[in-house]
Amino acid sequence: MRKMADMVRNQDPVTLPPEATVKDACQRMQDRRIGAVLILEADRRLVGIFTGRDAVHRVLAEGKNAARTTLAEVMTPVPTRYPQARWRSKHYG
Repeated sequence: MRKMADMVRNQDPVTLPPEATVKDACQRMQDRRIGAVLILEADRRLVGIFTGRDAVHRVLAEGKNAARTTLAEVMTPVPTRYPQARWRSKHYG
């Protein structure tokens, strides 16, 4: 099984902090024509991922306000069986 680090090694993933809003994430996803953003703490530790599916099922379907809902509230957390990684991206925050 491939590790996440191997899958994104030569990519330039969009990253945001957990405090960013769903609206911010959706705008970035639309601008870059991508389906997900990685959620990083200030120390660059990967804590989750937010996908278009999360936006539909955890925000829209629940009637939450995208401009007031943080990614920390609705992201898919990183599975605990995978080691934490530090990420580099020019798109952070």
